[in-house]
Amino acid sequence: MVNIGVEQDARMSSVFHSQDSFKEQQCARALSSSALGRAGVGMLPAPVIIDHDTADVAVVKAINDALQAGSLSKLHQAWAEWISAGNADVPLNNRELNKVQQRAVRIGVWHLREAMSSRDVARVRELVQAVDV
Repeated sequence: MVNIGVEQDARMSSVFHSQDSFKEQQCARALSSSALGRAGVGMLPAPVIIDHDTADVAVVKAINDALQAGSLSKLHQAWAEWISAGNADVPLNNRELNKVQQRAVRIGVWHLREAMSSRDVARVRELVQAVDV
């Protein structure tokens, strides 16, 4: 009868796992995809970098560069290239367009004041003609 008890113990131990082996299995199991999202564990999402240089972005960049340089001729060139490409209006909303116009006026006034203070009559005449066009 002792053999039967040992045999039954051997069967039971193979069917029922010990507490230690249960904890090892519990810690080693993989998380489900829903658990990953809720727990904040997992790989970071891939960043999406949009680096399109469309015509709209290019003309706005050219306008900003011209204003930054303080060059009304570059500003006019950017506008002329946009219109000659068959586009209608510059891709700016009314507020942005108003800011560009105000900045262009300030640049023109600055150039005119510089020419007047240097008493360069030819330069003043050139600037006045540019404004009249």
